[in-house]
Amino acid sequence: MKPSCDYAGKKGVTLGIEDHGGITARASTLLEILRRVDSPFAGINLDITNFREDYYAQIEACIPYATHTHIRDVFENHEPVDLDRVFKMFAQAGYKGYMSAEYEGSEDPMTGVPKLIEKIRALCKKYSSV
Repeated sequence: MKPSCDYAGKKGVTLGIEDHGGITARASTLLEILRRVDSPFAGINLDITNFREDYYAQIEACIPYATHTHIRDVFENHEPVDLDRVFKMFAQAGYKGYMSAEYEGSEDPMTGVPKLIEKIRALCKKYSSV
């Protein structure tokens, strides 16, 4: 990843490694990778629902390194995400990056996606001045 970040930096690009199972399933491992890469052009493409345990602590540990964030309202184990808590953590950390809706719910996407987007909009509005 280090040579990739060196190249990306010359092009004005920041690379984000996503937490998505395997060696990236824990915040501590992601942070160790970033420490070893040691580049201002390396970060985390943070999917808030891909951690398997201690969800909120791991999300919070990764926020300062997030280059982009995927927002879902349900964890991999189908437990609902406390999006208000998550957005509050992002606001308190001063996150200014992009957030994308990622929908994998059981509801028909034609109705589920607009509901998720509305939740995201409302929370962005609520926490935009924090």
